[in-house]
Amino acid sequence: MLSFAVIGTGALGAYFGGRLAAAGNDVHFLFHSEYAAACSHGLSVHSVKGDFCIPPDALNAYDNPSRMPKCDVVLVTLKTTANDILRDILPQVTKPDGIVVLIQNGLNVERHVQSLIASSLPSVLVCGGMAFICAYRVAPAVVNHDDYGTLTIAAEPSSPNFAHCVTLAEQTCQALSDSGVEASFSDQLLLKRWEKLVWNIPYNGLCSLLNADTGALQANPDTRALVRDLMTEVVNAAHAGGVGVRDEFIDRMLSFTDSMRPYLPSMTLDFRAHRPLELEYIYRQPLLTAPALMPKVQFLYQSLAFVSERDRVSR
Repeated sequence: MLSFAVIGTGALGAYFGGRLAAAGNDVHFLFHSEYAAACSHGLSVHSVKGDFCIPPDALNAYDNPSRMPKCDVVLVTLKTTANDILRDILPQVTKPDGIVVLIQNGLNVERHVQSLIASSLPSVLVCGGMAFICAYRVAPAVVNHDDYGTLTIAAEPSSPNFAHCVTLAEQTCQALSDSGVEASFSDQLLLKRWEKLVWNIPYNGLCSLLNADTGALQANPDTRALVRDLMTEVVNAAHAGGVGVRDEFIDRMLSFTDSMRPYLPSMTLDFRAHRPLELEYIYRQPLLTAPALMPKVQFLYQSLAFVSERDRVSR
């Protein structure tokens, strides 16, 4: 049986890690501010697919990575703004022949984290984790899961140790599937990252700037048209970078959003809570690919950077 570490037990870590733990897998959770609550009350998820709770006596909870065992698979669900701390954390929790799965948003996050651990974990491959899920924290160690809940784990065939990575990633997907999560492996990391950006770039930024949920953006003809324009720019930039996101993927994402409950993306929650915004990998890195093809994305990024800096200075 694989062993799993969850680094950053927020909404995504609680849901995916919690599903694994509830199904009897060996899962170890790293908490920060919610450690005391988790030890007292366990980890609870209120889910459209069935509520579950990992009670305190069954929850492997830690507030320090040095006390965690080294695991086969490390699921990182931190915000990308905190990724630099992984330089110290990952060597303490990852087996030398394990894999790290970044369940995060944005482009080129794997490259950055791989560079952080290159000297300490030279045989460990950093994979991408693309989650389509509506989940959020409502209290310490308590998460609501309102809709969806799929996870794609991806790596590129050109990656070192790719064959070994495929074995562990497919075993992870099987463990997730057996735990009630729709999970799959892909050997097209860049394609899956760009596909996720087709959704993330318009909705994260517009919901934050306009103080609106996804339902409001979809219902208004002007913002719906703007969402489509932003999605089109993302697809065009992907093509310029040699990644073949299909044009019809735009309509798929619009229909996907129409069918989901009105939702506030994670960036909007961060904005309202005065936390740093994930601008580097969701906006700046994609813009480096083809800035001339993304004028509206550029405007959105610059506007978010302004309000984020203004908020930082005012605090």
